[in-house]
Amino acid sequence: MSNLLTLIQKNFRLLLRARMSSLIVILGPLLVIFLIGVAFDNSNLFKVNIGAYAEDYNPLVQSFLDNLEKNHFTVTKFVSEEDCIEAIKTGVAHLCISFSEDFELSQGAQNHITFYADFSRVNLVYNVLDATSSTISLTSSDLSLNLTTQLLDTLDQVKDLMKAKRGILIGMTTHNDQIYQRLDQLTTTLQGADVSVDRSLFNTGNLSDQEAKVDFLMRKIDGMFFETLNQSRSLIENLRQQLSESAISESDKENLTSILSEAEVNLNLLDQQMDLLMGSTKKDVNELGVQAITLINNLNNASTKIKSAVGAQSNAIENVNYMRFTVDKSLNSIIEMQNAINTIENTINQIKVTDPATIVHPITTTVKPVTSDRSRLNYIFPSLLILLAMFTSILLVATLIQMEKGSSASFRNFMSPVRDITFILSTFCTALLVLMLQLTVILIVAGLFFSTQILFTIFDTWVILFFISALFTSLGMVIGYLFRSQETASLASISAGAIFLFLSDVILPLEAVPSFVRVITHYNPFVIGVNLLRRSILFQTRIFNMGTDVLLLIIYAVVLFLAVILVHSLMKRSSVDLALTQHQNKGP
Repeated sequence: MSNLLTLIQKNFRLLLRARMSSLIVILGPLLVIFLIGVAFDNSNLFKVNIGAYAEDYNPLVQSFLDNLEKNHFTVTKFVSEEDCIEAIKTGVAHLCISFSEDFELSQGAQNHITFYADFSRVNLVYNVLDATSSTISLTSSDLSLNLTTQLLDTLDQVKDLMKAKRGILIGMTTHNDQIYQRLDQLTTTLQGADVSVDRSLFNTGNLSDQEAKVDFLMRKIDGMFFETLNQSRSLIENLRQQLSESAISESDKENLTSILSEAEVNLNLLDQQMDLLMGSTKKDVNELGVQAITLINNLNNASTKIKSAVGAQSNAIENVNYMRFTVDKSLNSIIEMQNAINTIENTINQIKVTDPATIVHPITTTVKPVTSDRSRLNYIFPSLLILLAMFTSILLVATLIQMEKGSSASFRNFMSPVRDITFILSTFCTALLVLMLQLTVILIVAGLFFSTQILFTIFDTWVILFFISALFTSLGMVIGYLFRSQETASLASISAGAIFLFLSDVILPLEAVPSFVRVITHYNPFVIGVNLLRRSILFQTRIFNMGTDVLLLIIYAVVLFLAVILVHSLMKRSSVDLALTQHQNKGP
């Protein structure tokens, strides 16, 4: 034990002899944690530049840009899409947002937003895309909420209007039904009206014949009258002659002559009266003929009008029937319209969700972190600790071994009566003590001066770091004993650390690598250490609940320590053989 302590003291003196190297090894991690803590000990989302291009920065486009600025994004407007893309290539902007032409809320508008991003910056691009997409989606949701509210308000207005105007449709139905009944009655009346005339009842064809017969009879009567009158006059003349020749007394003759003269006067008077009667009769007959002709003409006109009335009756019946058909069709249309309105109203009433916010977001999601989000330093702190422990332990112990090999006391150490395991343990303990001292200071500084949760599980974290440091210290010792120069040992140490780093989720998510590589990374001690520290620091998991991974680290450390003993033995034997060969070549 005394030899071990003496060798540890010797290693510390050797390490402190190179002051610059010791300062870099000891103070380097402290400087790193200080700078990283100052940079990441905040809860701000991002401080990134967003380029934007739109042909017209109308209020809709400006609302999107304003929301981005409210979320701590710096928005820069470009005059062309090419300039915006070029800004990403030159690093002026981290993301370019291009709005489509005629970007506005209108019917048939093709509103589209295009994101241009540099996917070579894998550590930033997805986070920026996610943050900006969330902001844009939130603005789109607000617009959708406004449009949905307008649509629902319109539906409510339509519903109220249909309720208010339902009475009009009912009134139209009643009025159309009444009109249909009136038209039916009118059709019956028109069909029952007899406007036909039997011309046979008015035999106007014999009027002319009857007129001729009357004229003939009148002439015949006139002839017979004149013939009788002439005969009477002849008879009176004969009686006068016979009276003059007769042997009667003069007084009788005078009396008879007076009677005959009086008879002749009466005949003349009768002749005059007959002439007057015949003239009056002819006049009456002529007037009767004129009236008969007028009557015939009037009957013909009346017959024509009656025929027109019959045609008008047929047209009226046809029009009434068409009106009945139209009214019936209109009534059916009104009934269908009423049924459609009832269906629309029932459909509107069947809408169970009428809250615009629920329609726009029927399912809401809430992302709750399982750890405190006061500082992003919490998230990168496990990876940072493992990274510092890995590179510091590998480089420190490899440098320490190479410094010992290059010291003037290396031969004395080689020839000293101390077992090899003691030398190995002294180097291992020296590096482990330095490393644990560094990590302890880092843990205390991070817990006291930065917003980390390390103080809650500092013991479990310290134990995990101890096993990880032991593992990588053993690896550094293997590298230190394998290589003869400090340069090659340093290069090998950096290469080994880089391999562990690139096969972890620090650079890229493990889900992005091929499946066979992902299987290998599960056994990467760097990945195991990060997962253990993440569970301990972020989730306050106790070390006895992480037995499998801790046991795997211990197995790795033991195997590597055995490899250190084997490599040290082989390299020592190789050095002895080389020294003997050189001595034999020099000769006596």
